[in-house]
Amino acid sequence: MKRASSEAKISLWKYFLPLAILTFLLYAPGLKNSFVNWDDQDYIINNSDIHSINIPVFYSSFYSRNYQPLVMTVYSIIYQASGLEPFAYHLIQLLFHITNCGLVLWFIFLLTENVAISFIVSLLFAIHPCHVESVAWASELKDVMYGFGFLLSLCYYVKYIKEGVQKFYWVSFAGFTFSLLSKGMAVSLPLVLFLIDYFLGKKFNWKNKVLFLAISCLFFALTFFSQINIHSEEDPFTIAGFITIPALQFWKYISMLCFPVNLSALHPKDVVSWVSYTAFISFMMLVAITLFLLRKNKDWIFGIGFFLFTIAMVLQYFLAHADRYTYISSIGLFYLFTKVGYELYLKNKYALLLFVIPSIFCFQTFERIKIWENNKTLWDSIVKVYPEHKDALTNLAVEYFHDGDYPKALAIFNQTIQSDSSCGKCYYNRAMFYNNVKDKKHMCADLEKANQLGYEQAKEALNDLCK
Repeated sequence: MKRASSEAKISLWKYFLPLAILTFLLYAPGLKNSFVNWDDQDYIINNSDIHSINIPVFYSSFYSRNYQPLVMTVYSIIYQASGLEPFAYHLIQLLFHITNCGLVLWFIFLLTENVAISFIVSLLFAIHPCHVESVAWASELKDVMYGFGFLLSLCYYVKYIKEGVQKFYWVSFAGFTFSLLSKGMAVSLPLVLFLIDYFLGKKFNWKNKVLFLAISCLFFALTFFSQINIHSEEDPFTIAGFITIPALQFWKYISMLCFPVNLSALHPKDVVSWVSYTAFISFMMLVAITLFLLRKNKDWIFGIGFFLFTIAMVLQYFLAHADRYTYISSIGLFYLFTKVGYELYLKNKYALLLFVIPSIFCFQTFERIKIWENNKTLWDSIVKVYPEHKDALTNLAVEYFHDGDYPKALAIFNQTIQSDSSCGKCYYNRAMFYNNVKDKKHMCADLEKANQLGYEQAKEALNDLCK
């Protein structure tokens, strides 16, 4: 038995080493990227808390509505070593991702004892373009850290279930705690543990999950408290939105993972429409199919269940969908796709897809890493996908202004107003541009318009700058 286990470990290392090298080479260009002016300034650049390793502060503070003391601790350690040099932050993030790829390989192997399936799932996890945001954006260190603890916990839970060694249980619990202290999305892990029991043919056991459930509930409450005011008055609550928008987001995430086109660092919020109602109906049909297959197809149940449980927390009416939220949840779909694809491969059907799809994903990921190079490439990439995205347009205009390209900056500010003439903030932003170029006449006209549209900051600026 020990010899078989030793041989399995050697076999896994043979698969992990080329996977690690491929992942590093793929993401290596991103090590030269700068910080960007989206959250990086709050977490790193302007955050004096990380200038010293102040554990009490990290464990008693929220940063951008997130409770992530372990992440802040790692930021502070990096800061002590390299200050505000982006390379070090990107490198640590990439090393976490590579480690997570190895944990995915190990986790799927522990479940299936099939090295080929385990490798393909980990390969998809390593190279999928939806994961670029989690790996190349310095502010998302929390993603790869929570993923590390989450996957470590799952691996040792499987070992605990299979071997009954108590220390594996405590390593699993420690991994879960690490994950929770990195990102609130980890609260879904106890549900995945029940799913593992089902997949391995074990009886449901509440007793060995009480500790997991208790700490999960605690951190769920903490996360809920920190995010309670995330919606704005522009997003009024409706029953239809509360019910149908999460279903629509569910299908969008599946679509992003299957066909990763038009990916963007920012997506607009979804609205209630016939599309969302259709999504809700199709989601309920999927639930019915899943319940029907409960005793017939454990691969389907595990794949869909893993995806749903781990993505559920961000299926919210007031929250726009985001590429980074698929970091862990994608594993469920990757397993399902790989299982189906592998069976077709054994039957000599569509075998070429097993080589074509990873190649396409590698190319897409390589290209997406470039958008995180600097502020301008980031905001420009969003505008290319959503030409009327006001926040992205405004930030892009500011970048052109800083570069001294005033005509281009003004043209983009004009574009934001053309996309929404009732946007008081858009007029205010253009007014600030006119203020910087000493054009008082146009500045005051825009401030007056912004004030008429009810933008609060415009009234004070009007009194201060246009007397």
